[in-house]
Formats: sequence, structure tokens, C-alpha cells
Amino acid sequence: MTRESKFFARYSDGKVSKKTIVSLQFFRQGIEIYADKNRNDPLDKWLYEDMRVNHDWTKGIGGSFEHKDRDSAVLDCNQKQVFDLILSRLGKRDRATFIVPISLPVLISLAIISVFVIVSVIPAFSWMMEQATYLVPQKVEDKIGDLSNKAMDLEFKSCDDEAAQKSLQKIMDNLIAHQENKNLHPRILLFSSRTANAFAIPGQNIAVLRGFLKDTRNEGELAGVLAHELGHIEHKDPMKLVMQQQGIKILSAMFVGGTSYSNVADIAVGLSTLSYSRSKELSADAYAKELLQKSGYGTEGIISFLSRMKEQSPDVLQTIEEKLSFLSTHPATAERIKRLKDNRSTKRPEAAKILSAIEFKQLRQACGKQSPSQ
Repeated sequence: MTRESKFFARYSDGKVSKKTIVSLQFFRQGIEIYADKNRNDPLDKWLYEDMRVNHDWTKGIGGSFEHKDRDSAVLDCNQKQVFDLILSRLGKRDRATFIVPISLPVLISLAIISVFVIVSVIPAFSWMMEQATYLVPQKVEDKIGDLSNKAMDLEFKSCDDEAAQKSLQKIMDNLIAHQENKNLHPRILLFSSRTANAFAIPGQNIAVLRGFLKDTRNEGELAGVLAHELGHIEHKDPMKLVMQQQGIKILSAMFVGGTSYSNVADIAVGLSTLSYSRSKELSADAYAKELLQKSGYGTEGIISFLSRMKEQSPDVLQTIEEKLSFLSTHPATAERIKRLKDNRSTKRPEAAKILSAIEFKQLRQACGKQSPSQ
């Protein structure tokens, strides 16, 4: 055995956590570890073929090696010279904490598989979860809707304006009377918020925010947006979105038992800030267009509302929306307006009005006495 040199390190045999300062003596196949300065009897002997890097060298911290066959057996090196000397004698695969020991063809194959998963498997699973929506009993969806309503109170304060609620329901009843689904019984929920928005949530609920009412100019605009959200309910879009994100939990609760829907309710609340896919938005618009024509409102209201929202958007956002709409998952406002205008009758009668002028004025001022934060 040829002796080469000696150095120092900190050693743990893996049996106890305490690390001992030891001296090292190198020989051709490995190192001997001594606990005493006189190096009478080696405490341990590590062959290079049994060693690998545990932590790479870090300035100010050092580096360490571990024994392949002994769990938690570690040799810490605080001297760069010692670390580099041991490192230089290890096999290529043992010199780093992570080396990908695969060839280029294997990497290419993994890349192809990854692309396949992204392009095929994930959309397929998403589609399956959407289809599973039709397996969800209405009472389960209603339960999720009720929990969503309660969770929404944490984000938006409920508004108990009975007169406004009654006026909105009048418009909704007129729309419902002109569609074919007899199982459609949407409920309008009114919330105090300056945000100009209205959105559908599970359980056939439509949340209407105060800011949206204030921004409307006429009953036709109100009816247009409500008809669009009614389209999402008819197509079960809110529940489909929830199923895509929380479907496994819902199905488990249905078939295994339990009532753990709280996380699902939080997802449903998120519908207020999420956009539906391009096809779902256009489909809801097509539904609204037909319903508005049948109910006598026409599409002028929803077109004027969308046009005004488009004009109020920052110029930069409009440019991005127009130039890069092919990259977006939801349609550009200009495209929605164009589709709503297509095939309209050139002779457009005066839009229907269910509300009186006083009722509409009061509706726009609904929930007005709120705190500044609302």
C-alpha cells in the first residue's frame, strides 16, 4: 500500500449524528480515516468506487461525500484541496449530485413523450372531466353553489336591495320565458362592489356586482349580459370549469361519500376573475343572440355594452387583443361584436322594456350606500 499524503475532515459513520474531526491518509484505491493524531488504527476505510458527492463545493461552506452502501455515512471537507483531490479520483457519475446518464436518443424520446402528454393526454383528461359534469346530480351542483355563495361573502359584500333584486328578476323571467329548457331556474345574487362584472357560478346562480349595474345605459344592455351568462349556465360552463380543477374531489364525494366541497367553493368564487375558453365565450354569445332576438330585446344592448368596454380599455391592451388574438384562449371583443352583428335583420324594432324608467334608474343606483372600500 503506497502512502501519498494526509489531510483532515469531519466524519460521521451514519449510526450517530455527531461528526468527528478525523485525519485522512490517501492510498491508491481510496482513503483511510483515523480518529487519533498518531494514526495507529484506521477508524474506517473508504474506496473511491464506494464514494460519491453528497454536496458540491460551496465557498464558505465546503463540500461533502457520502458512502454509497452506508446510509448517512458522510465525510465533510472544509479544505478545497481535500475536496478536489477526492473528487478527481471518483468516477464520472459520482462527481456531481445530479448527472443525467442518458444518451441523446433517449432525451429526444423523452421530449417527444412530454409533447404528447401536453398535447394529447392533458386535453383528453380535461375533456373527460368536462363530460363528467353531466354525471353530477343537480343537488350536488346546488350544494357547491350554496357554498360558493357563502364564500363570495368574504370577497364581495351581499346587497339586500329587494327592489333591485325584483327588477333584475323581471328581466331574467322575460328571458327564461323565451327559451326551451324548462329545468332552467337561475337565481340572481346581488353584491356590493365597484367592479363592473356579472358572472355565472354553479347551481344556476348569476352574481351581479354593483359596478356593472352602475355602468349600464339601458335595459337592453342589462338583458344582453344576463343572457350571455344564462348561456354559460345552459351549457354548464361554471360547473365544467370547477370539474376541470376539482373534478376528482367532487366525484369522490359523490361515489364514496362525504361533503368536503369547501375547496371547490373557493374555485367557484374564482370564476369572477377567470375567462372561459374561446369556444365557450362564443357559444354563450350565440345563445344570447338568439334569446335576445326571441325576447324582443335584440342585440343592440349587448353590442353597445361590449363596444363601450372596448373603448374604455387602454390602447395598449386593445392593440395586443387585436394583433395577438390568435394566441389567446378567449375571443377578442371586436370578434365578439362582429359575430353578434352578423345576420341581423336590417329592420330592428324598438327593444322591449320590462322595467319602467323609475325602476331602471333605481336599479342603476342599487347598493349605493356602501363604505368607501366597497
